[in-house]
Amino acid sequence: MNYYLRDRPQGDIELKFLSTDDTIIAVYSNNQVNGNAVPAESGMNQFVWDLSYADRDGHLPSAPAIIPPGSYKVRLKVGDSVCEHAFTLLKDPRLTSSPDDLEEQSALILKIRAKLVDTSNLLQGLREVGRQVTDWTDRARTVAGAESVIDAATDVLARLDSVEQVVTKEHLPNKVNLPPACLDEKLAQLTYAVATSGGKPTSQSYQVLDDVSGRIDEQIAAFQQIRKNEIRAFLSLIQDLAVPLITP
Repeated sequence: MNYYLRDRPQGDIELKFLSTDDTIIAVYSNNQVNGNAVPAESGMNQFVWDLSYADRDGHLPSAPAIIPPGSYKVRLKVGDSVCEHAFTLLKDPRLTSSPDDLEEQSALILKIRAKLVDTSNLLQGLREVGRQVTDWTDRARTVAGAESVIDAATDVLARLDSVEQVVTKEHLPNKVNLPPACLDEKLAQLTYAVATSGGKPTSQSYQVLDDVSGRIDEQIAAFQQIRKNEIRAFLSLIQDLAVPLITP
């Protein structure tokens, strides 16, 4: 996309790609940290869209969800000024797949990405709870009965770690050299396989997604049980021992 700016903007620039019914597909800005930042120089500017659904939550699989051919809109906002333009995305002439096949490919990749987001949220939750348990344990070391808190925290952290080890291998020092046994990497590899297939996904791709999604859901349920049982018991112990909120 090419656009002209008379002066260098003082504020933010936002570039949106939308479907014809105004569903947002991708959003970019000149302050973007991850991914493509929108150029904001005086004169002619050019932004190259990679035809993927922009990930506004920071969850980035190994391959993008490619936008299928069709009619779309792009909207540029500079301060209070808004400019909108319709365009048609044509099919790659090298592909023999039908438009329906490409639609199905894009829809499946979006389903995989949604499960990747669930997986990322799970990992963030596990690590945040683990951090808080560790913080409370450090505060408890100054009170009588600290041993019981330390023992309870050890059990909780072990349970949290058992879930994380099934989901990811990021915590392992030689993760690059290990086979793709963890769930997040299987999803990432599935994303790449579907995105590079050139068209209609295979039945095996759906089977892999169903299998991995079910196993991730099991770990999400396990984390919920940890929060309901072990974490609740841990917090009750902290309250009973009157562990200080702030330690000197």
